[in-house]
Amino acid sequence: MQGMTVRVAILMGLFGLTGLAHAEMKVGVIDLQQLLREAPQARALRESLETDLDQRKRTLAREESAFAQKQEGFDREAPTLTPERREQTERELLAAQRELIRKRRQFEEELQARRMEGLREIDRSVTRVIRDLAEREGYDLILSEGVLYNSKRMDITAQVIRELQGKAP
Repeated sequence: MQGMTVRVAILMGLFGLTGLAHAEMKVGVIDLQQLLREAPQARALRESLETDLDQRKRTLAREESAFAQKQEGFDREAPTLTPERREQTERELLAAQRELIRKRRQFEEELQARRMEGLREIDRSVTRVIRDLAEREGYDLILSEGVLYNSKRMDITAQVIRELQGKAP
């Protein structure tokens, strides 16, 4: 705990908060992983992505399965086909394969873009709630990443989650 006090004192010195060093300082710590697991906005984002993109995922899986069946059929029939028919079928299969790859890539890019936009919105909401909570409750410093140890009384993650639940869509 003395190591934590030294770190906070160093931080305060770096940020020019030496006047606060002599006063009682109120510090809060937030577990961002827990926050992203339990915040209703994060849950809503996961559910929305699953619901909205589930149909496209199933359609893509059906198309990939149909392609695999066509490829197997071609592999079985190839020895009996004329060279012209074999070449034409190979071109058709190659074009279908490219189209599937394009659709898969497009699906993954859209999924990633929607996830990132949702996370940006959650980040804005979480930052607003933390700032409001800090001002209302009189916190001088709130930490999240990079904290090696904090006592449970400093952990305000549950309080932030409760506030986010009040602001859930």
